Amino acid sequence: MISWFQKHSRILRRIMQVFTLLLLIAIPILNEYGIDAVVGTLYSIDIFGWTIVDPAMLLQVLCLGELFPLVLLLGLLIPLLLALIAGRVFCSWMCPYNLLAEGLYWLKKRLIPSRSSRLRNPSRKYSWISLYVFFFAIVITGVPLIVFASMPGLISARIASILSGEGPGLELVIVGGLLLFDTFFLRRAWCKYLCPVGGLLGLLHNRYSLRVKTQHVTCSHCDARPDRLCHEVCPLELDPRHSKDLYPGCYNCLDCVDTCQQHGGALNLNFVNKDSIQKKVRN
Repeated sequence: MISWFQKHSRILRRIMQVFTLLLLIAIPILNEYGIDAVVGTLYSIDIFGWTIVDPAMLLQVLCLGELFPLVLLLGLLIPLLLALIAGRVFCSWMCPYNLLAEGLYWLKKRLIPSRSSRLRNPSRKYSWISLYVFFFAIVITGVPLIVFASMPGLISARIASILSGEGPGLELVIVGGLLLFDTFFLRRAWCKYLCPVGGLLGLLHNRYSLRVKTQHVTCSHCDARPDRLCHEVCPLELDPRHSKDLYPGCYNCLDCVDTCQQHGGALNLNFVNKDSIQKKVRN
């Protein structure tokens, strides 16, 4: 089953991304007709009475010293468990900003062909620094910056506003500016280094979480076409062959695994760091 999933992960991810976007469009429309089974945005969404909260938004509430219902802590259960088990899959499989960023970069490659300018796999320290700056600034200024920095929440809220007749709002300027910066200046810098939502989820990734692992013995380095190499198809321009520093930058989109499964299968999906378990057994 997992092998079938790996070989079809790219099309499955696209289906999930489009489904999420369509759901965000459908929610305010259904609410207008009194169908309230699902209410809210990706800041905080109610699904059949179960509230799911953006962890960055709740942490912002704590930084601002505001009170919140304890039931909202239960709203962290699903996103935190998902991040602990599967890493930043929300970012790659559901986040509407990521869908727009990938689509815009695909269009740019078709109109302005250029060679990839890959960056090094980002260190975990960048996530810590970015999060520290964001939340320290919130504490010092008292400004709820996450409202403007949570791209999933911001985009879903603007979709709801447009469909309810309130207009797009100036917040879309932030989204558009980031998309242009990510596409034409420093590819996907927001998702790799700066996004507080992805940063929090990425820090929960551990050695037992879902991960891409390389079997270097079977890696052909590579018999595929240059545009189908594992590190060329990565939306974040990471190199999955360097597993040690792949996380937390990698958001487990599995495009590299999907590609590699067609050309030897050196990259695989694992839920457990088998290397560390084998070392413990030997000791």
